[in-house]
Amino acid sequence: MADLAGRLVAAQDGDQVVEYLEHEGCRCRLVPVANYGEAVEAIVAGGVDAVVGNEYSIWYHALSRDLVESIRRVGKPLYSGRCCMAVREGDSMIVAALDAALDRARDNGLLDHVAWKWLGTIADHRTEQYRLRTYIIPLAGILGFIVLLLAGIWWWNVVLRRRVAAHTRELEEVNTELEAGRARLQGILEANPDPMVIYDFRGWPVYLNPAFTRAFGWCLDDVAGAPIPFIPDDQKTLTHNKVRELFKNRNTVISFPTRRLTRSGKILDVVISAELVCPDNNADSEDTVMVVNFTDITEMENLRSRLRQAEKMEAIGTLAGGIAHDFNNILAAIMGFAELGREKILLGEVPVSECERVVQAAERARNLVRQLLVFSRQAEPEMTVVDLRELVEQTTEMVRRVIPKMVSVAPHIEAAPPPVVGDRHQLSLALLNLCSNAADAMPDGGTIRIEAGPVTLANELVCNACGIRIAGGSYVFLRVTDHGFGMDRKTVERMFDPFFTTKEVGKGTGLGLAAVFGIVGEHRAHIVCDSEPGRGTEITIYLPTAGQVPAAGGGAGVEATVTGVMPRGTETILLVDDEDDVREVGRILLEGLGYEVLLTASAEDALAVYDREQDGIDLVILDLNMPGMGGEACLRELRRRRHALRVIIASGWLPDRERQDAAAQGIVQLAKPYSLSRLATAIRELLDDRSVPAGRSTIDE
Repeated sequence: MADLAGRLVAAQDGDQVVEYLEHEGCRCRLVPVANYGEAVEAIVAGGVDAVVGNEYSIWYHALSRDLVESIRRVGKPLYSGRCCMAVREGDSMIVAALDAALDRARDNGLLDHVAWKWLGTIADHRTEQYRLRTYIIPLAGILGFIVLLLAGIWWWNVVLRRRVAAHTRELEEVNTELEAGRARLQGILEANPDPMVIYDFRGWPVYLNPAFTRAFGWCLDDVAGAPIPFIPDDQKTLTHNKVRELFKNRNTVISFPTRRLTRSGKILDVVISAELVCPDNNADSEDTVMVVNFTDITEMENLRSRLRQAEKMEAIGTLAGGIAHDFNNILAAIMGFAELGREKILLGEVPVSECERVVQAAERARNLVRQLLVFSRQAEPEMTVVDLRELVEQTTEMVRRVIPKMVSVAPHIEAAPPPVVGDRHQLSLALLNLCSNAADAMPDGGTIRIEAGPVTLANELVCNACGIRIAGGSYVFLRVTDHGFGMDRKTVERMFDPFFTTKEVGKGTGLGLAAVFGIVGEHRAHIVCDSEPGRGTEITIYLPTAGQVPAAGGGAGVEATVTGVMPRGTETILLVDDEDDVREVGRILLEGLGYEVLLTASAEDALAVYDREQDGIDLVILDLNMPGMGGEACLRELRRRRHALRVIIASGWLPDRERQDAAAQGIVQLAKPYSLSRLATAIRELLDDRSVPAGRSTIDE
């Protein structure tokens, strides 16, 4: 009460609390209000310092205006009173009913609700209820949400665990299948009978199968982190070009024949098949690998070589009968004209005509022998400018000797067909094989037509039978036509396969047309076939003209030609030959032309003479086929002593390993038998060739 002294206190006008304050002598300043709602608003607004009145009514108005948190009760109640319900005295039933109803209302909260609604609840109960409504219920809601959230998380965790477990089982099954597949793939790779290498993007091997180790001798540990050193020098350019082609056309498989070295140094003939495996089709990725498979065809190539040689020998056997007859005729002509010449000499006449006929007959014999040598030997092609007209005429004569008499040969050649670059003997062999097959197709007789001449293809030409494509351009064609059985499409598709033949057993090896196909390929030419059963066969070879193919250089394989008087000189020439007649003829000729001649009959004597004369010798004429150390060893020793010594090889052909640098080192091949005029011209041209250094002897004194 003392705390109210001097303060503005709001009280409802007419309320008994006003009388109570006056009675108690409170020294506050009363501010009468119409109701407790105004009193509550006044205290919140700061118009009064306190409100004194019925607690229920004050809280009721505070609750209805949502101002409970803005006011508070202070001190103890000034006085208290009771709210009672009255009944007639002695009416115990009503009292009991009211008590029971009040008890039920109290228990279920109805009494508090009614009291709060009409009278305002008691402070303590109202405050807890308000707190319950304001704080506890929302908090309970939040806690409930949290509980539900945690329960949901727990359930989701259970579901996730189940899903993870199921996915883990699936992954384990997939991993088991992958491991099994990997083991199967590893087994397939290791069981592959062909050597296989897998290279990474740097060209280093990352896998070698056991077949590779067996064939080449290297295992992965031997070559890890470096390229495999098994590419011969002469195959590196081809290999690099093929690898570039593979990376350019990454979705293709390239295949090409080549050679590879084993660890022991042995050379194997192989066919390589290679393919890129690119992630996302990106060949520049570091994950790109190249899978290379090797097929060893060494034995097959050896077999093909032996059978090809057997085919040549078979051709020689076929030629033997006709050539023997012609050779006897040639010998008869030589002997006859020689005897006529001797008779003229005895009569004091000059046998010029007879001598010329002897020389012509000898040249015919030389050509026959040379053809036999070419057919039987294994040598590299000698590319020279070839006159097709002359080639066809010469080959036609040989064809007539080997085919049945009921089959005739009719050449139809342009007056002057453009020259081609090729090996005349190989081209002659190809033409002979084509004509031989044509004759076999006409067992009852017929005519073989041989044509040659220039042709221009405006567009690409496709062989209807074999599918070979020929680019447009200028060519020289060589065509053989017969009117025999003809071939169906399936036979034409296989006609160039090695060992394929339609002849009876013992009548052929099936290498004739395969050899023709190989010769055509070596000449950068094309071959097409047009054939139908019952109509005959037409086979055409399209050769590039001499202007389209680089001509062969001088040196090995070149024969000198001469017109007019034989050239002369004064140099010193060492003539090495084991045949007395050859040495004597050579000495007479060379001395007659002004040369100083040194003669030896063996390679050993030739080296001894050279060691004595050394730089006094300007040129050596050397036969390769001699007893003792032989001409090849002698040639090597002479070149060791003077690398640029001018040499004429007087033999069948130069060894293959000597061909490439022969011209640069002053070596010329002159095939036996040679004419004296050709020998004289070859000597003069070689001695006058300033592109060949004279050189000095390097022999130790």
